[in-house]
Amino acid sequence: MIGLGADLLLHQGLSIGLDYRGTIGFQDSYSHAFGLRVGGGF
Repeated sequence: MIGLGADLLLHQGLSIGLDYRGTIGFQDSYSHAFGLRVGGGF
């Protein structure tokens, strides 16, 4: 499994997160997933 992620903290407590996860299996078996998170404070 391969994973990569980044979190960006912006002004006024706003945050954005990006994630990638991937697996490479046997006999052309692949799996990929992307994630996006957006958050903020009050």
